[in-house]
Amino acid sequence: MRVATGGRIGSILVLLMMAPALPATAGVTVDVDPATLNRILAAVAVSEVEVPLGSERSVTIELHDLRVTGLAPASKEGERDAILTSVTVVAPDLGIEVPLSPRIALDVIRRGETSLLELRFEDLAVNLGWMGRINLAPFVPPMRYPTDSVWLIAGERGDVPVTSHLTGVEMASDKIRFELDLEVAEQP
Repeated sequence: MRVATGGRIGSILVLLMMAPALPATAGVTVDVDPATLNRILAAVAVSEVEVPLGSERSVTIELHDLRVTGLAPASKEGERDAILTSVTVVAPDLGIEVPLSPRIALDVIRRGETSLLELRFEDLAVNLGWMGRINLAPFVPPMRYPTDSVWLIAGERGDVPVTSHLTGVEMASDKIRFELDLEVAEQP
């Protein structure tokens, strides 16, 4: 992850901590490039799912080598930003191994005062032999991450809580920009 503020976050936090005893806020942007996103997805994506076949039977589907191949920012009203990927879908019990190029939708879900970042396969259709073509996307759980966090920064007078709130997400063809507000709590 690369911080787009050119190292100014530390300076901003120091200035905020030296401010009067009122909460202080600063805007920060964080750019995530496809290479970084690749590392994040490799660490958090599920590697297998169970697909029910009916009558109490299921088949295990494995997802191998999930890779980001590009970013597709929404180009018109009503379209969603998407992460372009490649993945190999393997059904060991059926002897099936299929490379796919699915899109992963990127959404921010607001829940009251907090929000979640959600990554979800839009479509993951594969031909499973005699079972026909099945879209596996509904069986793959969405990847959800809280976007609001509280950090403790060691200060001269003790730990200082810093809260981050996601205020916006912008996707370009070469990066995803996360806009955050950092709020430093009142000093004792």
